[in-house]
Amino acid sequence: MEQQEEELACMEQRQEELACMEQQEEELACMEQQEEELACMEQRQEELACMEQRQEELACMEQQVLACMEQQEVLACMEQQEALACMEQVEEPLQWEEPLQWEEPLQWDQ
Repeated sequence: MEQQEEELACMEQRQEELACMEQQEEELACMEQQEEELACMEQRQEELACMEQRQEELACMEQQVLACMEQQEVLACMEQQEALACMEQVEEPLQWEEPLQWEEPLQWDQ
């Protein structure tokens, strides 16, 4: 009878150890899932950093485009001023060296 009690106590201890091991396995699975979630969060942070860098690059490109557009406006304005200056030169009265002379007088048809 004493032997049966010892075997029963031994079996109960083994059941407790088994339950403890199952709990440890669950905890380990939970930790592995947390590690995967952490790796996923780290990947998302890297993607976010990449997106922020792209935004900075786009902002830089936008500034370059705006600067180019301003430069084109300045060039267009300079070309317009040159054209106006050219037109002002043409508007100056023409100076004839000699008065025009007709070889024959004009005749009107009647």
